[in-house]
Amino acid sequence: MSDNNQDKFSRLPLARNNKFVRDMVMTASSEQLIIMLYDGAIQWLQMAKREIATYEGAIPDWTNYNKYMHMATRVISHLQESLDFNVKDDTVNNLYAVYNFIYNKLSKATIAKKEEDVEAIIEFLKDLRGTWAEAIKIQQQKLPIAQ
Repeated sequence: MSDNNQDKFSRLPLARNNKFVRDMVMTASSEQLIIMLYDGAIQWLQMAKREIATYEGAIPDWTNYNKYMHMATRVISHLQESLDFNVKDDTVNNLYAVYNFIYNKLSKATIAKKEEDVEAIIEFLKDLRGTWAEAIKIQQQKLPIAQ
């Protein structure tokens, strides 16, 4: 693993001390990494949603909720920053707008702290993940089989 990859990898809190996750990330294709990022954002949001339920009727300490929402926001920012604008295609601009929309929804949901807001983002991300998974499957079917 190059020093640059090691440095980037060391910033992934879940994977830092988990050889399985590290190996999975380092051997994944770019398409698989996108799916992993969606899965990660969805997991962070599910954890944030559970935090909201934890505080019903109690004095809240929103530390974990804010941390989980921040992690989901970082994933979306990473997806947005990873777009290749050298590609002459409207898809990149459309994805940028979609990620910007999600980012704004995350910012508002972080402040509002409502389960339904977080759930709406989760469902949106699940739909996007499904679209990506289907697009990857279609693309792989178009590739010639190696002899």
